[in-house]
Amino acid sequence: MRNIITIGVVGLGNAGTPILNNLYKSKKYNLVAFDIDKNKLNDVPKDISKANSIKDLAQKCKAVLTCLPKPEHVL
Repeated sequence: MRNIITIGVVGLGNAGTPILNNLYKSKKYNLVAFDIDKNKLNDVPKDISKANSIKDLAQKCKAVLTCLPKPEHVL
């Protein structure tokens, strides 16, 4: 039996949403989503966990993908 990795996706804009959706369609990962704009979480499929903060997401995930418009948004 293989271990299923949990991946977090931060930023659900033009790049993050398609990435999250493609990972979801693959059915290979547990997923956690976060965006500073909480309204963007409304469109996330119900099977994907929604994090309340970056810290919350990081504590749940083995890997984190950030899809943010500017490098300073990472800080």
